[in-house]
Amino acid sequence: MEKKDRIHFKKRFFEIIEIFSKYGMAYIFKGFRNKKKHPFDRGNRIRKILEELGPTFVKFGQMMSTRNDILPNDIIEELTKLQDEVPAIPFEKIFSEVSEKKPDFADSFKSIDKSPIGSASIAQVYRAILHDEKEVVIKVRRPQIKRIVSEDIEVLRHVGGIVQYLPQFRDFNLMDIIEEFGKAIFKEMDFIKEAQNMNKFNELFRNNDHIFAPMTYEEFSDENIIVMEYIRGNKFSELINGKDKHIFSFEQKENLLNWGADSLFQQVFIIGFLHSDPHPGNLIFSEEEKIYFVDFGQVSIIDKYTRRVLLELLIAVTRRDSQLLASIISENFYSGDEDGLNEDIKKLFSKYYGKPLSEFSLSEMFINIFDIIRRRKVAVPPQLLIMSKIILLLESNAKKLKEDFNTIEFTESFFRRRWASILYDRMEQMKEEAVWDILMAPRNAQKIKKVIDSGKIKLEMEMPKIEKIMIALKFALNSLAISIIIASLLISINNFENQILAYLGVAILGLFVIHEFISEGRK
Repeated sequence: MEKKDRIHFKKRFFEIIEIFSKYGMAYIFKGFRNKKKHPFDRGNRIRKILEELGPTFVKFGQMMSTRNDILPNDIIEELTKLQDEVPAIPFEKIFSEVSEKKPDFADSFKSIDKSPIGSASIAQVYRAILHDEKEVVIKVRRPQIKRIVSEDIEVLRHVGGIVQYLPQFRDFNLMDIIEEFGKAIFKEMDFIKEAQNMNKFNELFRNNDHIFAPMTYEEFSDENIIVMEYIRGNKFSELINGKDKHIFSFEQKENLLNWGADSLFQQVFIIGFLHSDPHPGNLIFSEEEKIYFVDFGQVSIIDKYTRRVLLELLIAVTRRDSQLLASIISENFYSGDEDGLNEDIKKLFSKYYGKPLSEFSLSEMFINIFDIIRRRKVAVPPQLLIMSKIILLLESNAKKLKEDFNTIEFTESFFRRRWASILYDRMEQMKEEAVWDILMAPRNAQKIKKVIDSGKIKLEMEMPKIEKIMIALKFALNSLAISIIIASLLISINNFENQILAYLGVAILGLFVIHEFISEGRK
């Protein structure tokens, strides 16, 4: 690090300490052990600190607003209020880098409005008109933003290294969180990747008449600029909080709510490609009554295994099945106190027994579940945190459009309407698992043979027991043969002209295996 950079680094570090002191929060840098109580408005103070520290810290706060597993709800609520809005810099300055790399860029447009329609920490947004009279939006990255973010992340690392070992930070790895944030924000600054995300989103929703992302103009775009179609309409934030919500009919609001919520659940549970920041400012209800997702700097890829776990978790929560929820968490996530976890979940769900569905709040249940997860030190994947964020966003904003909206009712309705897609997704997963089981069968058999040949297994059995084992072995071999046939059918099912009959055949064979299992179990 050069001398000039070291001076800047030290100045920035002491500026952070000063701002924490200004809001009475400098005590977190000291090793107190529950001797000092947190102020009752600590969440509000932390939010103001991050806002004063600038754009990088606002972004960090927004990311931490999803960490229900490590932060208490009063802080989470305040972090969700952080707005990525900063004063605009002059048009000439923000386009200076563009002009250096693309001297003829401005000639591609009939006109560019020099007043930005949006100004955030990473980019500013302008309206423009192409020579063919099409209205577009130009998103331009701020000059030197990568250098500024790099410096701030280095300061964050230094702060994290100091406070990591203090008692109040020992329950989570702050350094890993900072590194994860660094990767995420640099990915968000890559506009080529963002344009690809928008195109992929449109491809995945190509059969949906209501859900879109703006079309991009790749010939004008690069890592510093995205040019996309301009969408005429209202942001969800305007519909929820502004006077514009009164001009929409009840039917329009109902459609808006159902289409938007359905698309979010599809992204999480079926498609596995999720817009990770679907707050009301990033959704537009167009004049053609279509919903456009904008700002694709943050997306999450949810693999099939994780989708299955998330689906099972949500089913357990919506059905208020404490035993199922506890077993799913225990089977899939590390927990230091499994018995305590089970007891806490049972105690939580007992509060909801006998209550009518109208009194249930899914977001409240998730908040309580994450309180338990945090207290029992359960390690959870980021995708689960994102799902909880989606639930919280959906419920809080949906009720502003429709007061009697019930997230549990909607969730159950979604599963009923989308059961075919969910079942197909699970069948595809079963096919993949069956393929690997078949391919690995010789290897597993070889392992068993080696163990037997080694003489490490000593058998001492009475004749009646041997007879029972032979019956069970016969049943197991029959079941294995049928299972291989089922797996083969699943693998090649796409080659059948009538897939309904093929799936029916698989179902019949499956029922036969179940029947054999029950009958042999009785014997």
